[in-house]
Parts: sequence; structure tokens; C-alpha cells
Amino acid sequence: MAACDEGDLTGPGIAVDETAQLKDGDATACVAPQHAGCTGHVENCITTVFSAWVATSGQAWADFDVFVPGRWEKDWRRRRAARIPGKLERKTKPQLAIDQIGRLLAAGLPANQSQARTWDGICRHTALAALAQLRQAAIRNALCGDITLPDAAAGSSHHDGLDGEDDISGADLRIPLGDAPVPARGGQPCPPGIAAIRLTIAETARIERLAGSTPPG
Repeated sequence: MAACDEGDLTGPGIAVDETAQLKDGDATACVAPQHAGCTGHVENCITTVFSAWVATSGQAWADFDVFVPGRWEKDWRRRRAARIPGKLERKTKPQLAIDQIGRLLAAGLPANQSQARTWDGICRHTALAALAQLRQAAIRNALCGDITLPDAAAGSSHHDGLDGEDDISGADLRIPLGDAPVPARGGQPCPPGIAAIRLTIAETARIERLAGSTPPG
């Protein structure tokens, strides 16, 4: 059986992700309080970065590494007790993923380093990125209420560019960034001498993630 269906323009690829095993106590090798994707919260767990070979005919795990948290890097007593190899260096999760891809390609595993090589893939990736940006802008506007879209000129229209015309200007796409303070809310502390926070799209995304991971009450 061929790895990919006839007509597939992307070909087989390597998918990289991480998973967590929740643990009690602190004796298990590489256990530490860290983000656990399976729960979406910080948990006492072990994190493993793994690679899978993916094709239209199926998929299979191909490589993995256990992530070494910072507290284990120089704690030689705990490392010896947990039988962690002395020469094992601590690496970030992205570096573990890069190393795995390098090993798999060096071993001859046929795979193509991008999920957006085809026309459909590129368009979908770009559309999703744009929608994510707009979502953060909408959340920011709900907090600040400062984003206003300019009125279109009378009789104007927009084209998709397919006929060679494009009358979309920069003003049509303008969204102000970093120029709106977080509004004051009644009952909330406001220490004197501290200026209002300027809320950017990136900061909005960070606040949203923190709010989503904070239990109510």
C-alpha cells in the first residue's frame, strides 16, 4: 500500500506534539508542576514531546523525548535516584522537536518540514491566522471600546482583485494598536502614580489565556 493516495500533493509528513502524564509526589523522573495539555492547567506531571509519521493511509508514533524541567537540571541527587542519565542535557520543547525531526530525516523517513505547501493549505493557514487576529481585536474592543471602522466613501465598492482592480486602502484595514488604556472599573484598586495599561492585541491574547485558566471565585 502506498503511503499517500494518488493525487495527494503534500505527501507524508511529521507531526509533533506534547502530552502529559499526571503524577502524585515528586520522586518520578522529570515530574514537576507544569502545563498539562490534557487538562489545560498547570499540573504535577511529566511532559513528553513526541513525533508521529502521518500519511493519508495512516499514522504511527516515530520518536519521543521526555522533557526535563529546570528543577531537575542540576539536582544530581534526585537525578541519580530517578536514574536519569548523567549526560542527558536539558533542552526546550522546541529543541527536542527539532532534534527528533533531524533524527527521523537522517534515518531516511520520507516526509515533507511544512503543512502549508499546497494552495488550499496556504489559504487555510492564512485565513485561520487572520480570524485569530480578528478574534483578539474583538475581545480588546469589548474591553476598551475604541476600535472604529472608517465609513466607506459614497458609491465606493471593493473588488477581490481577480479583475485586476483593487481599491482597498490602508485606512480600510486600519485597527489602532497600543493606544487604548484599559478602562477604569468601579471597585477595583487603582494605585496612585500608576498609569493606565496600554492594551495591545498580544496582551489581549495573554489576558484571555490567563482568564481562561483562572478558576472563578
